[in-house]
Amino acid sequence: MTRQAFDFVITDWRMGDLDGIDVVRFLRTAPSACKMNIPIILLTGNTEIRDVVEARDAGVTEYVIKPFSADQLVKRIRAIIERPRSFVEAPNYKGPDRRHTSAPPPTGLDRRKPKK
Repeated sequence: MTRQAFDFVITDWRMGDLDGIDVVRFLRTAPSACKMNIPIILLTGNTEIRDVVEARDAGVTEYVIKPFSADQLVKRIRAIIERPRSFVEAPNYKGPDRRHTSAPPPTGLDRRKPKK
């Protein structure tokens, strides 16, 4: 059997006997997973906020809701290539940084009290 290296994964949430979220969890946590930090795009018809949160917490990089256009999918692929997010490994989470941007704090007066 030949092993193939991939740059990213596109999976569906519901796939017959296999659940896309289980695939994501496996890729993020299994010791036998060849590349834990690989970007993962999840395609789904699930639009409820609880589903988005579940996918995010499983380690999905991008979430694409069906029906979608080829242009929408291309934009997500370009995002993972052109603006990759940092990978986080914590005791309860392995996946992309949940923040899409790492913008600096807004400018202006710092209203916090100085440390003594």
